Amino acid sequence: MANGNLTKGLVALIVLVVVIGVVVIASILSSGSNESKSVELSQQQSLISQQSKAIKELEDKLSSKEEELASAKAQAQNAQMQVDDAVKKINELMDEIKSLQDEIDTLSSEQTGTGSGTQEIDFYNFDLSDCPKVVRAAEAAEDNAKDARDNAEDDLIDYERDLSDEEDKLQEIRDDLTLCRDAYAAVTGNSSCSNGECLSDLQKSKCGSTASRIDDEINRLERKERNQEDDVRNAEDDVDNAEDDLRDAEDDYDDAKKLTRDVKRKCRGYY
Repeated sequence: MANGNLTKGLVALIVLVVVIGVVVIASILSSGSNESKSVELSQQQSLISQQSKAIKELEDKLSSKEEELASAKAQAQNAQMQVDDAVKKINELMDEIKSLQDEIDTLSSEQTGTGSGTQEIDFYNFDLSDCPKVVRAAEAAEDNAKDARDNAEDDLIDYERDLSDEEDKLQEIRDDLTLCRDAYAAVTGNSSCSNGECLSDLQKSKCGSTASRIDDEINRLERKERNQEDDVRNAEDDVDNAEDDLRDAEDDYDDAKKLTRDVKRKCRGYY
């Protein structure tokens, strides 16, 4: 009997311990779950706070950029107005300059006796009372003729220099042709030189080393020679024309000097 009661008491104790353990474990699990949820909530709140802060910063930047855009538009409008004003001013100044130039041209033509409303000077039939004006006109014509003669001389010098340059280019091409033709003859006429073994460094650099390469270079130089001969002929024509122009200018200058002498002789004592 006593053993039965002891067994029942032991079983009851074990059940009690088990129940207490279950309760403790459940409490611990419940506490851990709450702590986990609390941590997760805290993290979410922190993330939301960071996002809100970032949004606020972006909104501030957006507002600043909108202000800059408005300012830039205003500056652009002002700049466009300034450009329009400047263009208008430039056009006005150009009109004024043209008007002044027209006046200058009119006065200049009147001074030389070639303007509208004036009478051209007849250097061989004029009143002695017009001698001062006629002499000045003759001297001006002589000066102009001299300038034209000097310019023609300068032009001839330039064209002669151009001709010399073109002739030098032609001679250089012909020298290269001679060099390459000699190289071609050496390569094709000597089996031990088929790859340019007997050629000079200059021949190799300008013409090539093999027969086909040298032949191509010869053909290219021959075409270049023909073109350069055309350039030389054109330069010679330019020189011939410049010589003709110079002769005409010299004749005009001689005529102008003679005219000045004749006018001054006729007007001696009247100017």
